[in-house]
Amino acid sequence: MSYSHSYYGYTFQPGHGGYYGYGWGGKGGSKGKGKGEKGKKGSWLDCFPDAYYPPLKPYPKPQPKPQPKPDWDDDSKGGWVPEQKPQPKPEPKPEPKPEPKPEPKPEPKPEPKPEPKPEPKPEPKPEPKPEPKPEPKPEPKPEPKPEPKPEPKPEPKPEPKPEPKPEPKPEPKPDDCVDCKDNNSNPDNSFGGIDKNPGNIIDGRIIGTDKKDTIYGTQHGDIIEGRGGPDVIYGKGGDDIIYGGNNGDTLYGQEGNDTLFGENGNDYLNGGLGNDIMRGNHGNDVYMVEQAGDQVIELKGEGVDTVRTYIDYELPDNVENLILMGKGNLNGTGNDLDNEIIGNGGNNELRGLDGNDRLIGKGGNDWLDGCGGDDYLEGGLGNDTYVFNKGYDKDVICDYDTTAGNHDVIEFWHGLQSSDLEFSRNGNDLTIKANESDILTVVKWFESSAYRIEEFNFDDGSVWDSAAIDKALSAQGVDTGYATASYDTAALPTNNEGII
Repeated sequence: MSYSHSYYGYTFQPGHGGYYGYGWGGKGGSKGKGKGEKGKKGSWLDCFPDAYYPPLKPYPKPQPKPQPKPDWDDDSKGGWVPEQKPQPKPEPKPEPKPEPKPEPKPEPKPEPKPEPKPEPKPEPKPEPKPEPKPEPKPEPKPEPKPEPKPEPKPEPKPEPKPEPKPEPKPEPKPDDCVDCKDNNSNPDNSFGGIDKNPGNIIDGRIIGTDKKDTIYGTQHGDIIEGRGGPDVIYGKGGDDIIYGGNNGDTLYGQEGNDTLFGENGNDYLNGGLGNDIMRGNHGNDVYMVEQAGDQVIELKGEGVDTVRTYIDYELPDNVENLILMGKGNLNGTGNDLDNEIIGNGGNNELRGLDGNDRLIGKGGNDWLDGCGGDDYLEGGLGNDTYVFNKGYDKDVICDYDTTAGNHDVIEFWHGLQSSDLEFSRNGNDLTIKANESDILTVVKWFESSAYRIEEFNFDDGSVWDSAAIDKALSAQGVDTGYATASYDTAALPTNNEGII
């Protein structure tokens, strides 16, 4: 196939065999429509005699892939341009798929400018709550003279008469049990009325006067000083520090972990709720302990002090007396001093440890063990048990109980057997002797059956009753007082005769 092009009237046709033909266009050739004469053999350059063209190499043989053929119609590019395939109707630019409005890159939902986390409206820096002008601790409005809480019957003024000064332990003479039947009630201790005085507030402290003051703290941690006069002070809320001052003061810590100082005088200290520290200082002080975390501190020689409590308790150093309150089954333990330990209406376990102690069980089925020292043991009402061992020194038992069916017991431990003991009568008392230093006396044994012990348990497992005791005494010619004629002449028990 050949192509015919016109250029200013000339017509060119590619020749064959590496030659090009040329000729003048025929009539009407300005548009190249005429047919030219057969060209002479020669170079197409001859058509442009005045133009210079660098020598051309012979037209290369067509390659397997037809090379783009020159197009001379486009003079804008100063030479030939590759034939542009009759550009197929430019496939109507497929209406440039309206550049799929690049799915308006969902205007990357401007990642909803994370609603610029309304920079958490910097929680409008709670306009720094104008640092609540530290609620000017209402300069503890001297707590409007707390309309003196109708003298809160000072929690019934815990009645602390300096606690029945343990009648300096009337070293129980065997015949000194005349009043043991009357020891089944608590002593009546009370405080007198107290004038009210609001006190002053100085340097953040609540200060009393030299008169009898009743002072109330706030719900915060207060420092309160009673100073002179027998004051009554209530700490209220918070962790308070309370100083009683001189004279006998009554201090109530109430809520919080409080620290109470009685200072001089016979003081009453009640920590109330929380783990409190109570320091009575000089005087015969009374402490009310209600929490296991309470601490009582006394130094040697500061008086005869007493702890009252509703919990199991062991006396700390330098505190002499312990009273168990309420009706629960509580345990009380002394220390190395001469202690007085008084039970309540429950079943109590009372231990004296060293020292010359007084243990009083009151109601309930109590267990009393004086341990070392010359001790006085009084079970009171109920079926009580007394313990006596070698090394217990000289103990006295006073057991007065007229209840029908009452059954009290003495237990001998540490190898004490019936054959190791010597029974004798001393006035109206029964004496049981283990050796020269360990002697147990049961007072008024021969005066009334209400004072008798119903059972004796020995370490070898043998058990005697009161009748067996009388029988053993009668065999020695001892007048048993309540023994029958047959017992008066009876020999010592043999073959378990008279033994339970």
